[in-house]
Order: sequence, then structure tokens, then C-alpha cells
Amino acid sequence: MDDLVCHIGNEDSIFIGEDFNGLPGKDRENFERIRGGFGFGARNEEGKSILEFELGYDFIITNTFFKKRDSRLITFKNGKNLSHIYYFLTRYRERSLYKDCKVTPGEVLTTQHRLVILNVSIKLCLEGLR
Repeated sequence: MDDLVCHIGNEDSIFIGEDFNGLPGKDRENFERIRGGFGFGARNEEGKSILEFELGYDFIITNTFFKKRDSRLITFKNGKNLSHIYYFLTRYRERSLYKDCKVTPGEVLTTQHRLVILNVSIKLCLEGLR
């Protein structure tokens, strides 16, 4: 992902929605700028890698900035195993564009995966158009 992001101009907007198979967890110690106060579960090594990637590129985990019930955070459910592995990563400077991010528990991609929705407010410049 480093190669991909390096080739995108710093002035461009980026939305990365992905199953990262990492768990950044609830704890935001040392990651307060890029990690909101809302999450699910404990951090694992892959989750730490996601957080370090974000620090390096000044991204945020958008999902973690909106307070939700656990049912609106859990993106993967297999029996009693619950986790939050789908995230939207975006540039920190654009954080005011994001109005909500939630999981829709009734919408199932497969029997175990849940759909994540990011609401974004974008203003279009129609200068010169009639």
C-alpha cells in the first residue's frame, strides 16, 4: 500500500476502504491524532501496522471517530468471534468531510461480513457550467 499511496499526489483526496485483517482496538494511546475514541476489541500486530501506516501518511481511521453501539462497529462475525476489521482510511486534513461511518448489521456481504457505510459531504465547484 505504501507504493500506491506514494504515487498519489498530496493534494488529492484518498478513501481507502478495506478488510485489513488487523485490529487497531479500542486503545488510542500514542495514536490520539489518527485514532478516534471509539473502537472495538484489543489491538493485534496487524492493527499496530495499520496505525503506523496512518502515522506515516497522516491518515485517520474514519470509523473510529463516530460513537456507535457494538452492533454498528462489528464488521466480521463468526459464531462467538466478533471483530472490527473493515476500515476507511482517509487523509487527516479532510476529516471534516466525514459525517458518519457505520456498519449495517442487517446488510450482509457474506454470512460473516457486514457492510460498512461512510457518509461524506463533498462540495462541487460548477464554475463555468450553465
